[in-house]
Amino acid sequence: MLTSMTGFGRSLSTGSFGQLSVEVQSINRKYLDIALFLPRELSQYEPQIREWVRKRFLRGQISLHLRLLTTTSLLQRLPDTEFLRKMKNSWEEKAESLGYSSKEISLPFLLSLLPMESPPTQELDLKDLERCVQEALTGMAEMRALEGKALEKDFRVRLVLLSENLEKIETIVPLAHQKMREEWLAKMGEWSQHSEWNERIQREILFYAERMDISEEITRLHAHFSQFVALLESSERGIGRKMDFLLQEMGREINTIGSKSVAAAISHCIVEMKTELERMREQVQNVE
Repeated sequence: MLTSMTGFGRSLSTGSFGQLSVEVQSINRKYLDIALFLPRELSQYEPQIREWVRKRFLRGQISLHLRLLTTTSLLQRLPDTEFLRKMKNSWEEKAESLGYSSKEISLPFLLSLLPMESPPTQELDLKDLERCVQEALTGMAEMRALEGKALEKDFRVRLVLLSENLEKIETIVPLAHQKMREEWLAKMGEWSQHSEWNERIQREILFYAERMDISEEITRLHAHFSQFVALLESSERGIGRKMDFLLQEMGREINTIGSKSVAAAISHCIVEMKTELERMREQVQNVE
């Protein structure tokens, strides 16, 4: 199933350790790039979290923010209330003198400045952490899958437009070649009066006729279209790079046909095909 690289997920988990908040988001990136933002109390779990992410995603820039909110049971380990009140008042004065709102001086902010006698991570079970992180990753994966369906629908529409224009070209080519043949025969009738040029002219005409043949390019384009559809219907993961490569190959064949074009109608079809192909290239950059 086609999967996008854009998504977002969030989860909350409460236990004796406090409350865990996990937010994860991803955007398109050529390779997998994981950025973790963890409180220092949970920094020891970074390797495990990275491994959980790598097992579920192949591409994209993924940012995961994990916050640990303290519960009432943990407040008993803090310094006395009077000390915290003085500390809060002092920080509020500093904030106001610098032009910041005193509301930003919250309890979590004060806690981040104080070493705790007993770190809350001692009460954090790795299974609880994994369950919370996996829930957020699942939410992001569902959003990426939903957007992937929209991308697949768009690709199929544009493939139909590409195929229709290629079929038009196949219809135009015989008529264009017939018209060219008639023009060449008329010219040869004129040139036949100069016998010394006949052989050279014939060689040039044959060479030019071979260069104008686009049957191979048309065959390869049909094959590329079929391969692209097969990728859309594949259960293989991480097909974005293959799709991008196929679009590059389609572009080469379309450009070659355009350079050999002998009719204005063919040139018009080529412009339409290039437009649709460019839109597909933009979209494929977001496919995992």
